[in-house]
Amino acid sequence: MIEIKPIQERVMVNLAHYKFLTISQLMRLKSGSKLRTQEAIRILREAGLVETSRYGGVTRNGAGRVESISYLTSKGAKILVENNHHLNLPVVKYPKSINSIFKNDYLHRISTINTQISFEEWAKLNGQDVAFFHTYFDKLGSQIRQEEDMPLQSITRLNFKNDTYIEPDAIFLSEGNGKKSFFILEVCNGKDTKRHVEQIRQNVYAIYNGIPSDKYKQNKSPRLLCIFETENQLGLVLDKMAEDDYFQADWIEQAIFLNVSGQVWQSFADKWTTAKRQAINLSNL
Repeated sequence: MIEIKPIQERVMVNLAHYKFLTISQLMRLKSGSKLRTQEAIRILREAGLVETSRYGGVTRNGAGRVESISYLTSKGAKILVENNHHLNLPVVKYPKSINSIFKNDYLHRISTINTQISFEEWAKLNGQDVAFFHTYFDKLGSQIRQEEDMPLQSITRLNFKNDTYIEPDAIFLSEGNGKKSFFILEVCNGKDTKRHVEQIRQNVYAIYNGIPSDKYKQNKSPRLLCIFETENQLGLVLDKMAEDDYFQADWIEQAIFLNVSGQVWQSFADKWTTAKRQAINLSNL
């Protein structure tokens, strides 16, 4: 059995929970200092327990090269379970194939994980337990499909009656202290306002028809959270929604909340806006 030191185990446990993490995210999760976390990753990589993908051609808004992403290998997942009796293999997240790591998806994936970290910090602060946090890169089914197998698909897939579907970026729920918080997340990166509004429209349709509530066996509807890279893009989407009769029903004001991604990563519940530009704090829902 390979000896796993405490900092290495912290790194592996966090990777098992989130599937993909950068050094900055691992530091936020209190794995250790930057240098010690980097050293732990190096040792784990040399032992074949962790792998790292680098993204030299990807930049964030001109801010230079983005961070590498680390993840458990199948060997790392098995070793972690052997060393940590609180874990079992089905709940340890690791990519079954490195083909699932897409260069063009980097910023989108990082934003989803940053939001998850922020949400879980908020839930803990409010005395809530996270029942689940499903992301679009968590898969169900078989890549090599047999006749009886489900085709490989995102765990967040919401099926419509006309054989179409959507795959929200995340669906998640926390509960405790007499409250339940049930959300759908759409990470609206880029400047394609029309596409962003259509994403919101499809999610509203799913919520109105009870599709996520039925799938997750919940007696309440989820709130849709939409996050944008810039205040300007958020404003453009709000302008389009204000012109669209589809979003004028009274219940929409309590169903859709919008924010800038950087703000959400910093403090999950603060500074959201409704479709009619009313400020709201998610803690008050």
